[in-house]
Amino acid sequence: MSHWNHRICKETLEPTGVTQMSGRPLVEYTIREAYYNSDGELCAVTENDPPIGVYATNEHFPPEVPEPSEEEILNEMRETVERFKKALSKPVVDIDTIVWAEWDKNMDGLEEDWDEDED
Repeated sequence: MSHWNHRICKETLEPTGVTQMSGRPLVEYTIREAYYNSDGELCAVTENDPPIGVYATNEHFPPEVPEPSEEEILNEMRETVERFKKALSKPVVDIDTIVWAEWDKNMDGLEEDWDEDED
């Protein structure tokens, strides 16, 4: 089954004024959402993830859905921190060299139905 989790990703960034002055490439490590196809192969990661963010309001929520309480938001942030901790025990994904697996055709639009990886 398709699933997602958080992973540490390593990526060499495009040269900037700072990296051009030092003569060294800028290598960035970030925590991103990683998505796996039905064979359990890594097929995508998000770009530019925010540090830790939870939407208190969302334009996709119907008006009858109440906004989460501050307690619910803090609980969700705690869960996110725990997922980040799990990412530290997994191998680093090297964005510069990875060969991405195929995206399952039936994965499009199903993100909300995906299972979060529990390992």
